[in-house]
Amino acid sequence: MATADADRCAARMKQFLASWDSGSDTLWGGATAVLVGSGVNKEDDLRYLKSVALEVWLFGYELPDTLILVTKTELHVVSSGKKGTCAACRGKHKPRRFPHTTHKR
Repeated sequence: MATADADRCAARMKQFLASWDSGSDTLWGGATAVLVGSGVNKEDDLRYLKSVALEVWLFGYELPDTLILVTKTELHVVSSGKKGTCAACRGKHKPRRFPHTTHKR
């Protein structure tokens, strides 16, 4: 099973939060949460998905059939199996006040 690079994930989450905290309402539109969802992987469906791009950027791989909820203070991952636990951003660059919770379906 693939594992996320925790330090890279934490550093990128820190970048994500810094952008959000910068107060750019033109970019974030006053959002209080970001929900990213990806469906089941289908090999014959080869379209570009922004949700998959974000997952690969943060975790280093795609998390099919997963919901990721990011608020300014928490990260929630809803998935089946071990996908949520391997997606944890727990590295030496861990963002401030940012707990990670995994919810298994």
